[in-house]
Amino acid sequence: MQPQSTALGVMEASAVVELISMEIDQINATTEFWLACVFAVIAASHLARDSLNVYLRVIIVVLFALVTTISIYGLLGDRQQIVWLLGFLHEQNIDPPLTFSKISILLKFLLFGIGSIATVGYVFYVGRESQNGTA
Repeated sequence: MQPQSTALGVMEASAVVELISMEIDQINATTEFWLACVFAVIAASHLARDSLNVYLRVIIVVLFALVTTISIYGLLGDRQQIVWLLGFLHEQNIDPPLTFSKISILLKFLLFGIGSIATVGYVFYVGRESQNGTA
């Protein structure tokens, strides 16, 4: 009777761990959305001081914020995806067919690269403008 109760305890513990990980994933998705909103508001308020093409600037800033947020998610994402990406880059082939999940992994890392470059560029832009006294 003891081994059966131990197995039941292990199953309950694994179910609890799975439930907790699902909750963490939900929290991460919500956090990413709010991070994107915060980035967009901060950057839009900075760029909207110039009255030229305000709407275009806001759209660009929102896209920039979304790319940056997705990039942060890509950096902190599943380690298995990183291992797969490194294997893909090293072998330069993927086992057919190219599934949606593999395409999403490639897009996530592509967005991570774009977001990283855009973030660094924006930080340098703000720094340069603040030195010129226009930021």
